Amino acid sequence: MSEILPRPMVLDEFVDLVGQDLLLDSIPHPLKLRLIEASPLRTITADGRRSFILVFRSVPEQYLVDGTYLMKTATFGPAAIFVSSIVPPQGSEAGYYYQAIFN
Repeated sequence: MSEILPRPMVLDEFVDLVGQDLLLDSIPHPLKLRLIEASPLRTITADGRRSFILVFRSVPEQYLVDGTYLMKTATFGPAAIFVSSIVPPQGSEAGYYYQAIFN
């Protein structure tokens, strides 16, 4: 079995995935995270890519520890993405929120 390592990604890979569930390879069973935002940041990486942020939401019954997860959809991945928990935006839907920052 080959290990999938983090790779450089660009915002365009995620824009069309906003509103979709990404399947996470987790133990004891796969989980879903809804991609709710994919936005550019002001910085440019050393290799010329625009930095960006992804925001995800899980259902209230599902909490993830900060870490790297393999994520995929029917048209994306699998890709290794590091997520960290964040405070839910005020007035947001119930669930846990996570971010992935690419810079």
